[in-house]
Amino acid sequence: MLLIMPLTIIRSSYSLEPKTVDNLNWLAKQWKISKSETLRQLIDRGAEAEARSIQEKVTPLAALQALQNNSISPETAKTWLAEINESRKAYSQREEKQWTSFTSTPTT
Repeated sequence: MLLIMPLTIIRSSYSLEPKTVDNLNWLAKQWKISKSETLRQLIDRGAEAEARSIQEKVTPLAALQALQNNSISPETAKTWLAEINESRKAYSQREEKQWTSFTSTPTT
């Protein structure tokens, strides 16, 4: 059985210059699609191009070097470690409390 998810559409208003509207109309006509679909495709293409550009600028080696060069002080590391441990302890206690209340049988 094939299930089809409903398409979410958000209607928005934008102010465009006349030249931009002319370009949008021209592109929609050239591509033989609606103006809305033209805008969607242009936005998607722009986002994909920007993402590729960003990925090309940051190589895995550059990311690793940036992480290694941005060291933190021992005091900050100790503070963060204490906060993480406290957070884990509090989470563990909440989970244990929830599990105990879930597994206990009610008395009548």
